[in-house]
Amino acid sequence: MPISKIDTINVLDPDFIAESIEDVLEVKRAELIAELRQSLQDVNRVSTGALQSSIDVSYTKTEKGYLFSLIMDDYWKFVEKGVNGWKIKHGSDYTYKKWTKNIPNEPMQEFVRNRSLQLGNIPTHYKNSKGIFKKRKNKLSTLDASKALGAMIGHKIKEKGLKPTHFFTNVVNENWQERFIEDTLNEFERIANG
Repeated sequence: MPISKIDTINVLDPDFIAESIEDVLEVKRAELIAELRQSLQDVNRVSTGALQSSIDVSYTKTEKGYLFSLIMDDYWKFVEKGVNGWKIKHGSDYTYKKWTKNIPNEPMQEFVRNRSLQLGNIPTHYKNSKGIFKKRKNKLSTLDASKALGAMIGHKIKEKGLKPTHFFTNVVNENWQERFIEDTLNEFERIANG
């Protein structure tokens, strides 16, 4: 996407007055991005900030007007609608299966690091292949401890699932669409009347 006015002026400034249709669209674009990012923060789903920073809106001129396109990392659907665990269901279209691959350990380790979780309370026991718990002979290194904690968190996520957040539908709903259309038409009329 080319550099837009949002990168050079603060269109969310209350004193900013749109002078063209593109200015109005830039303001609406910036408002939607800010509202979605705030909504993600309100539902406490900003651990790495990757989804939040991936939110973008672009618009293109068509024969019938303008087309707004929302751009986000693909996993936003899981954050929005949640994921059923194999024990607890959240009414989601998506489900973790019990006997599939484990959740990748790297994101879980990052989760542990971002929250400064204490690694001293990592299990001192492990389950062997026969399902019997045995006490560890040696204390785990910090790396191994973070891997173990990451694996435990990943297992619990698969078991309990992820609750839906509705961060998107809380923002982009009928009220937002009506407000968007009304505000945009009023601004277009103001610009046309000079």
